[in-house]
Amino acid sequence: MFEGNFSLLCSLYDKLTELAKSFYFPNAIASGSSKITDTMPKTGRYITNGFSALATNIFVIKHLRKNDLKIVKKLRNPKKILIIGDLNIGDAVNLQSVILAGKKAFPQSKIDYAVNVKAYNLIANNPYVNDTLNILSYDIHTSRKSVRSLIYSRKYNFIINLCPFLEKDSIVDDEQLPFMDYKALSANIIYNELWGNNLNHISYQAYNYFSNLFSKLKSNGNPETDTNTFKPSIWLSDKAICKAKQFLQENALINEKGIVLFNPDATSIYSQIPFEIQVNILKKLCQSEFVKAILLTSGHTYAGIEEKLIKSLPNCSKITIVPKDMTIDVYAALIDFCDVFVTSDTGTMHIAAAKKFNELGSELRNKTAVFSIFGATSARMYGYDSYNRHFLKPGQDVPSKLYISNAICRNVTCVNKKAKRCKKIRCFDGINGSEVAKDIINYLSKEQIVQ
Repeated sequence: MFEGNFSLLCSLYDKLTELAKSFYFPNAIASGSSKITDTMPKTGRYITNGFSALATNIFVIKHLRKNDLKIVKKLRNPKKILIIGDLNIGDAVNLQSVILAGKKAFPQSKIDYAVNVKAYNLIANNPYVNDTLNILSYDIHTSRKSVRSLIYSRKYNFIINLCPFLEKDSIVDDEQLPFMDYKALSANIIYNELWGNNLNHISYQAYNYFSNLFSKLKSNGNPETDTNTFKPSIWLSDKAICKAKQFLQENALINEKGIVLFNPDATSIYSQIPFEIQVNILKKLCQSEFVKAILLTSGHTYAGIEEKLIKSLPNCSKITIVPKDMTIDVYAALIDFCDVFVTSDTGTMHIAAAKKFNELGSELRNKTAVFSIFGATSARMYGYDSYNRHFLKPGQDVPSKLYISNAICRNVTCVNKKAKRCKKIRCFDGINGSEVAKDIINYLSKEQIVQ
């Protein structure tokens, strides 16, 4: 009876997988859930989470893990491993934990890491990577073509694909080539999000899944990689650090205390802090004696939002706009010079929380407190908080804090925010900008008193 039900579930999963090849299934689910939660927010949440729980139940997870274990058991000390990161910058930073798991299991192997072109300068000097490859972009067709060419030119022995937009059939012809994808990992994360209360950050879960998977393959006599894990890191060039320092010098802010870097932008309306809340926070910060300066990031997705915010403030004398053309690595270095970084859940939040090193591997300042405000996406999957054991602590040497709305419609499909189609946006219900500003000011006051 049990085996029959298990086989039926596996068959159902295989059919769903085949269906997913005709269109991107997660997008359809996220879009469909938006229509339900628009009219029935609370009921829609239960329906959507219930469907997700069914799709990622323990039997499906065991089936997916079993397939991955079959691949692992066939591995014989692969000489060349390719790990394909996600297209997003933040995920590319977080998924470096898979590299650690791979290096721990295969210390003698050469590991290459394929990332988004924009993330390249943050990861290129990762000491655990043999070659960081900036071949991914948001053009899916071009990315598939580039990855496919790479695989056959470099003749990899093992491939781990963590990008949901690159299916095996589109980049690999050889069925015998050891190939592992993101499905089991994703199912584990969703399952834990719905049923567990332990640490569920994508970086932690990615390391944990692959490390456990490879645990039977420890090589005798080989030293293990240092796994002071779960704190994603980035490596910045001296050039980027110098440019960030030059920007501060030009604005007479070098070596000043009480600098707040404020990011008003996001990749989606469902994760962008509402304009009124941003104005409220900035207004309070501008009035505080403990805030020396506010660096306001220029909008990319929402172009011109920085100017709109300034026009809405009664006093903006403390505000300096960060140029739109500042490159991501210089921006990352600028974050490291600041005392506080305020943001929604976006790629720069992960950059801010990451432990920062220079290109030679020496630690940078790493004393930026990250205050992040979450809307649609899961804080447990992506957030950083020094005060709650259910969240990942940042790689900074100072505390960070996150704020979660009480949106009654939030569900696991909200992670796929680009596919959401909600007409009524409840993502930030209950967020109090004054409380956020008060916490930031209290933090700065204590830091300046101590110093």
